[in-house]
Amino acid sequence: MVKFNEEQLTAYALGEVSDEQAKQIEALLDFDAQREIKELQDMASLLESEFKAEPQQKLTNSRRNKLFKKNEPLKISARPRRIRYLTAAAGLVISVSALGWLFSPSYSRHKIALMTADSSDKDLEHAEKLRDHLAMTKREGQPKGRLGIVIKADAIPIISKSPIQYEVKVKPSKIGMTSLNPTPLTADQLKTGFYSHPVDPGDSVQPRPSDYQQVAENQFKAVSADPLSTFSIDVDTASYANVRRFLKRNTQVPASAVRIEEMINYFHYDYTPPTGDTPFAAHVEVSQCPWNLKNRLVRVGIKGKVIEKEKRPASNLVFLIDVSGSMGYGNKLPLLIRGMKMMVNQLGENDRVAIVVYASATGLVLPSTSCTDKTKIIDALSRLRSGGSTNGGAGIQLAYQTAVANFIEGGTNRVILATDGDFNVGLTNQSSMVSFAKDKAKSGVFLTVLGFGMNHRDSMLEQIANKGNGHYAVIDSFAEAKKVLVDELSGTLVTIAKDVKLQLEFNPNQVKSYRLIGYENRVLAHKDFNDDKKDAGEIGAGHTVTALYEIVPGKSAQRKTPGVDPLKYQEKNKLSKAAENNELLTLKIRYKKPEESVSKLLSFPVTDSNKKYSAASNEFKFAASVASFGMILRKSKHKGLSSFALVKELAAEGKGPDKNGYRAGFLSMVGQAQEIYK
Repeated sequence: MVKFNEEQLTAYALGEVSDEQAKQIEALLDFDAQREIKELQDMASLLESEFKAEPQQKLTNSRRNKLFKKNEPLKISARPRRIRYLTAAAGLVISVSALGWLFSPSYSRHKIALMTADSSDKDLEHAEKLRDHLAMTKREGQPKGRLGIVIKADAIPIISKSPIQYEVKVKPSKIGMTSLNPTPLTADQLKTGFYSHPVDPGDSVQPRPSDYQQVAENQFKAVSADPLSTFSIDVDTASYANVRRFLKRNTQVPASAVRIEEMINYFHYDYTPPTGDTPFAAHVEVSQCPWNLKNRLVRVGIKGKVIEKEKRPASNLVFLIDVSGSMGYGNKLPLLIRGMKMMVNQLGENDRVAIVVYASATGLVLPSTSCTDKTKIIDALSRLRSGGSTNGGAGIQLAYQTAVANFIEGGTNRVILATDGDFNVGLTNQSSMVSFAKDKAKSGVFLTVLGFGMNHRDSMLEQIANKGNGHYAVIDSFAEAKKVLVDELSGTLVTIAKDVKLQLEFNPNQVKSYRLIGYENRVLAHKDFNDDKKDAGEIGAGHTVTALYEIVPGKSAQRKTPGVDPLKYQEKNKLSKAAENNELLTLKIRYKKPEESVSKLLSFPVTDSNKKYSAASNEFKFAASVASFGMILRKSKHKGLSSFALVKELAAEGKGPDKNGYRAGFLSMVGQAQEIYK
């Protein structure tokens, strides 16, 4: 791979090239590179405003000619490193001249960036990327850098000895500084408003074995031995963010961190929503399996009922926030607070918020407060500080007590737990925490779990969410906080169906064997499908849920599975008449309305039109690409022809309109993985 000339790209981003040179560069830029260039331009504009009093210099003709030598072809890497653009912008902050210094011989890549005043959402995204880069360069043994981020503060930069540092003085009620290896602050400095949030050193450490639950991959099952597949739906998305964080740090992903169903369900799919009183609609598509062309791939898609913001039921929310010492890093509590503030601003006059915090001790920071007084809620969030050990068990108990005390009949009652999951006081045993969450789910209070930090207790948080009638997401960036807490607010808050179970019966006249891709820790006993006492997953408003089966077509012998509904395609020792009607399978769904305890049943017969993969829908192709990627990362023995090149091809074909750019982000992530797994 040819390394691009970063000075040429920087000059282009800052408008320092001719029209002809700009056209040459633009012709070589892909979507991801264009986005990063735009971010550099925005950041440069912001930083220039800090240097209005300084004389501005432009590239000289001599310097520009050296950058763009005649008759030399312009080459740009297929995988541009966004950090190089952004660190170039970081250099602007400490230069005497915002533009001219950038190209001087003394240019150093590892400096410090400072964001000041009322920083916009886009500014924070820039800052996060710089922070990630500085942490990465430290691990690679490169020169140390420092990053300061000030939000809503009157900043006073103080330049100290080499290496260059900034200390930022802000009001005590405001968020302070994020830095790498920060200078220790004295008690007097703390009193006057200095706050330090270093990058978590744990971000560079491999996960502990206990962080991720070890899962054995689903295998093919012969229809002759077991014609039924039964599992609970899952709308968690945490695994996708975890995978992304490992790859951003140029690290291979532990197989146990890859839950393929969560990666697939990270994305929205264009399924038609339900009509009438049914809370969701089911859509099944069958096509050729792209990584094994002899097999068929079945995509089961469920679309939850969409509820408009103004029609959301009243909400009784309890923010349960971990403020222990391990949360003090910039990618934890400061990010958490910013995300919660965004969420509060989306709530309406019928919503209420309480805030419970826990560290060594637990307390009610804010009693249940109407969102007609958002300033009071936001001020309470702004005052949060980290320190102490983690008594998560006591915090959860108080949070549920608060939620039950303010319960809204017919409304949304939910605890939102935000933590790095490093519980070390009180209820620290995973089984005890999971049992507690399961018991409290009976109160009608649902649970959302948000994980922060690189090495949080993923296994514990996932199981708490599963048993607490909730879902689990990982917040690894400002953009992800916005996705979960703003863009998907209705799905995060409003549950439209609970204990949703799927059961597929395969026709032995059509299918020899099948394999459910992912959902390993959601598989149920077949008899549990009809047992309303057995817990299963929940669907939020507007959520989409996707499951994939790889099947081997052909005829199979017959065998009855005891303890379940009478089989549709088999009778005692022979096939039934239904087996002769060319149906591939029957999909059955059981669910309960959120306030009810008796389930309802839906049933959908499915046939196979022998469609080739080229004729499959975009949604089918994209889901298949994500599944193929997950199998590569898990080193699955069932990955077949899966390769990074195939994943890119499938994802590009299925990308579609991609309104929020998530699918383009996936393609970029696959490119990162391709470099790491060489």
